[in-house]
Amino acid sequence: MMPLENQPMLWIARSIRWTMMLCVTALIAGCAAIPAGSYCDLANPIWWQSVDELDATPDGIVRQVVRHNERYEAVCGMAISRLG
Repeated sequence: MMPLENQPMLWIARSIRWTMMLCVTALIAGCAAIPAGSYCDLANPIWWQSVDELDATPDGIVRQVVRHNERYEAVCGMAISRLG
């Protein structure tokens, strides 16, 4: 059995542990916000600033950008050429 003089320290240690766990849980839960809105509200077409920039972009990245822009056009129903 523990001496009586050590019991207050044990209670303080438990309180600190619980407080820290609650703070971490609250912080983690606060970071789990899900952005509201549809794909069309959150996504935008991707553009290159110049032909030189397009030429310097690797082919794999160009394919991904084209795929993204095609998906945007299909889902949002907007022709990208009309955006400006």
